[in-house]
Amino acid sequence: MKKPGTIVLYLTLLAVLLMSGRAEGQFLYLSMFETNRFNEQLWFSPGNYWGNVHSNDYFNFSSVGDTICGILSTSQDGFHFARGMSLDDLVLGGDPIINLPEIGLPETENIRRYASPRISSHNGRVMTRVRFEPSSILFYQYLMGSQGPGLYDEDSLIARCESPAWGAYYVDGEAEVYGMVTGNVTLGTSGDMWLLGDIRYYGADQYTGQFDEDRMWHSLGLVSERDIIIKDNWVNGRENGFRRHSGYDIAHHSIVINAALVAPHGTLRIEHTNADWEPYQGPEPDERGIVNLKGMVALWRGAQLHNDNHGSTGYRVNMHYDYRFDMRPPPFIEVPWVWGGWREEIYAYSNSLLVVIMNSECRRLYVYPGAELRYDGSYTVIVRDRLEFTGSPDQPVTVTYPDWGRNRLPAEMLVRGGMHPMVELSNIMVEEGVELRFDADSILVDSCSFAGRVTLRGRYVEVQRSRFGTGVALDAWGNVSFSHNLIEGEVRVTANPRSCSLINNTIVNPEGDGVFLHTFRELGLRNNIVVFCRRGVVNRHWRAPVLEYNDVFANSEGNYIDCQPGECSISADPLFVNREEGDYNLGWGSPCIDAGAPESPPDPDGSRADIGAFYFDHRLTAPGEVSLPTELALTVAPNPFNHSLIIRITADRSGQADIEVYDLAGRRVGSQRYRLSTGGNQVTLDGELFGQAGVYIVQVRFNGRQETMKVLYLP
Repeated sequence: MKKPGTIVLYLTLLAVLLMSGRAEGQFLYLSMFETNRFNEQLWFSPGNYWGNVHSNDYFNFSSVGDTICGILSTSQDGFHFARGMSLDDLVLGGDPIINLPEIGLPETENIRRYASPRISSHNGRVMTRVRFEPSSILFYQYLMGSQGPGLYDEDSLIARCESPAWGAYYVDGEAEVYGMVTGNVTLGTSGDMWLLGDIRYYGADQYTGQFDEDRMWHSLGLVSERDIIIKDNWVNGRENGFRRHSGYDIAHHSIVINAALVAPHGTLRIEHTNADWEPYQGPEPDERGIVNLKGMVALWRGAQLHNDNHGSTGYRVNMHYDYRFDMRPPPFIEVPWVWGGWREEIYAYSNSLLVVIMNSECRRLYVYPGAELRYDGSYTVIVRDRLEFTGSPDQPVTVTYPDWGRNRLPAEMLVRGGMHPMVELSNIMVEEGVELRFDADSILVDSCSFAGRVTLRGRYVEVQRSRFGTGVALDAWGNVSFSHNLIEGEVRVTANPRSCSLINNTIVNPEGDGVFLHTFRELGLRNNIVVFCRRGVVNRHWRAPVLEYNDVFANSEGNYIDCQPGECSISADPLFVNREEGDYNLGWGSPCIDAGAPESPPDPDGSRADIGAFYFDHRLTAPGEVSLPTELALTVAPNPFNHSLIIRITADRSGQADIEVYDLAGRRVGSQRYRLSTGGNQVTLDGELFGQAGVYIVQVRFNGRQETMKVLYLP
């Protein structure tokens, strides 16, 4: 039954991306352009598409009865049809969407970096043939232009590798591919990739390529930096194979593909289109069969697998999206997961990208190490019941808004409206332009970084070891524990919390107040540094807070407003290591060292608690002493990167480290001094430090040791 031909703007849709309870934000077919290299329009390949279909360009339809059992969408203002056709001639799974924001292709840069082995084509002189077998992958090579071995010949074998549980291979040149796949592997090529025959998972149906997604664990990515080409040979239906060999004789026609096909600079096409200008001219017609694909297709230029040359040439398609790619795409292929409207639950796993394309809402949102949530505009995300972002020190979760510099309206993430909503955040980085407002039963935040404004309201709020680049509002009505945090802005306490403890924080805010107390029932400030603000601690409540062992110093319009310093507080320069560079560790001779409340838990080095967020390690080598051997380990993420680079430094002692960045010519392009703590340290370098795109060397020098790593900057 054909659906009505109504076209609706995506902003009016609240649930169009929710059709079968699965992650319909993913795309079976995705393209940047639906024109060829000569800017001639490509006709959409006729057939059946079981999944979402999107292009940033205009789709061009010429075949009546094409079926798209998913969402048809475009970033343009409509669709193009052959004469006499209209939208009603398509069979659609719902109303199509126009004017959708442009969707990016999967990111594949890490394939080159992590591939092993990497196969050379000897400057393009040889063709590499890759044959997948149930337990191994075989690599052959033969001279370009020669006939080459048969599909199952053993001549010219150059390498045999076991099928990896998780890995990648790379051919620096052209490659031919076919066979039966086991394991989880991605094959990349710098040149064209030729599909010689079926490429399917072990256990998939030999005729259709279908399989049970709940039981299939194999996955394959085929990534070409040029084109992916279906070879015009006898097994793929050469010379009208589909007409000459009917039924299930697929050995002489059609092709089965189980893979994510990605051509970020090219297309998926057929060899020998029977165009007038080609030397090869096939029979009339030249129907070669069906492309039976279970996976996904993402292309720079759209795929035209069928045309009208010689009466009709090429393949019809029967494409099914592999929904396992929602959670786990093939190795080193970062597939954007597009989210808009309402969903019950959303999961973003390691190395995945979740793109917010409109105001969105869900009941539960889970994001795991290395994942990125990216806003495409100034949209609002609402979570009703549970928000859980669980990063790790070397793979933090990132929340980004790349267009913030061009659009001054912020994006928002809200938690509100559920019965007993909960928030858990650990090791996440929220970049500039994204504001957070949480109203939850409990809020737990540990080792996070927030560039934008944050408001926390709840029955129980616990925040520790985090950085707030703009400030934080503790708008809570229950119990609040706020400790060992760095705030480059204002800490504001409102909503009359039952109890509120601000312990061992460092607060610096030249543009405004350090701590502003509006209403509370019980509140204490202990072991905090509040310095270089406009006003230090401001109390506007009728009840006096309990202040003790704080350092409140050099606040231009007063250190204490309507409150008293309290027991054992000081007012002295804390002697930060490098305030101008944002290093708020305590330097030698700081009056805040060992000056905290005696009853506070001791610092990790066993000494009395210091004042401020960062303790001074007494195990540090004293000035003039001989340095002892130091253990130093260095990792970076993400790599390649485009906004900011996170450097994870592990050291066996505290001290001052020099971080320097060099280009490949040996020129130093930037440097930073950072005070390391014992154990893990996290340093963030802004992409603007690197200048233009390219490969750079990051060098860390600490206590006589030096570690370097290469990074790739792609702004």
